[in-house]
Amino acid sequence: FKQGESHASRIPPEPLASLREYTRLHLFFVEYSVAIQNRMYNLRYQLHPDFDRHFSQPVLPTTLALMEEELVYPEHLKACSLDTLTQLIRQASHGKLGAELAQALVQSAHTTFSVPTAGEALSFNLRMLAQAYEQIHRLVLPPIRQRIEEGLTRLPFEQHLDEIPYFGPIVIGTFLGELGLPTWFCTVDSIVARFGFDPSVSESADKPSGATHLTKRGTKYGRRIMWLVARNRAEYTSEGQALVRKEMEQNGLSYDGAICVLAARLVRIAFAMVRDGSHFDLKRAFA
Repeated sequence: FKQGESHASRIPPEPLASLREYTRLHLFFVEYSVAIQNRMYNLRYQLHPDFDRHFSQPVLPTTLALMEEELVYPEHLKACSLDTLTQLIRQASHGKLGAELAQALVQSAHTTFSVPTAGEALSFNLRMLAQAYEQIHRLVLPPIRQRIEEGLTRLPFEQHLDEIPYFGPIVIGTFLGELGLPTWFCTVDSIVARFGFDPSVSESADKPSGATHLTKRGTKYGRRIMWLVARNRAEYTSEGQALVRKEMEQNGLSYDGAICVLAARLVRIAFAMVRDGSHFDLKRAFA
């Protein structure tokens, strides 16, 4: 891609073309879901600052059920009977939570500092956001994932990308859909450039003129998914942690810069596996 060996407008054949469209749609709804989560968090804090303190995670079936019933608003919690609230919590949590949480929420409603205005509006907003979040995760995303998994079974070449940790159907479908045919690329460096992880050239009179940055050319969708995979590896695997620490300590990179180095390495590994039809070798890949 960097040397003109592949063009951004090149359209891959089926099923890669469909994989590209399905995974881009999936990313759109996932980003929309994240925006909804952030909005719900902000509204809950305005409406009932102590609400999230009672839950291990900000988005759970129980919190969604309470938002849909508009029982985050302290005034509604005060007016709701303890038995009704307990029953709702037990049903939403499948019996894991109950009277203790209900009593804690009612107590919090009496002691928290609630907003003096727009309480009903904020409560209604939370209800709509919770319903939209559930619709996305219950009705929208599952059929998209199914289409992606079906597309992976119809690939015209062999790939073992599912052997790489954190490479699930969404990541594999995104990588292959944004990659296109492996035969389009002559070098591994061109793949790194295709995903925008190659450094830009910053020289004057054949001398470096300053700090280099990523070109961020090519596919922004592929770059985003590979960056997320690299961040997970850096957080949850020993080899990922070691590589990021090395880049930060020895090469003076920032955390995000080190993640990009790891992402570029993952792109190289994944392409080599697709090109050669080989299996994943952890020691060789991160040697």
